[in-house]
This record gives sequence, C-alpha cells and structure tokens, in this order.
Amino acid sequence: MRGIALIERELKGVRELWEKGLVSIQRMMALEREGTNLDGERTVISYLVKPLKDQINRAFREE
Repeated sequence: MRGIALIERELKGVRELWEKGLVSIQRMMALEREGTNLDGERTVISYLVKPLKDQINRAFREE
C-alpha cells in the first residue's frame, strides 16, 4: 500500500529530527498511530476481500 510506504518514509525522517530535539514526541507518535491505523485497515480489507476472491474462483471452476 502506497500510503503505508509514505508514512514509513516520513516517520524515518521525523525520528531523526526527534533524536536531534527538533520535533516533538507528539508529532512522531501521531505518525506512528497513522501508520498503525493504515496497516489495520489493510488487514481488514484483506479479510473482507478473501471470501469474495474464493467465491469468484469457485464460480469460474464451475463453468
């Protein structure tokens, strides 16, 4: 997922700034939460899509 990759890249930079005292811990934690939320959403979507994929595959095998 592109959004997760972007958050990870941004988080890397923010961590470096936080280590230098240039960014607040709140900023870093907000990005971490956002990344975790996106990852959770991806998991839910995968969970919801799998039965649909299985149903489509069964339909094609029956033809």
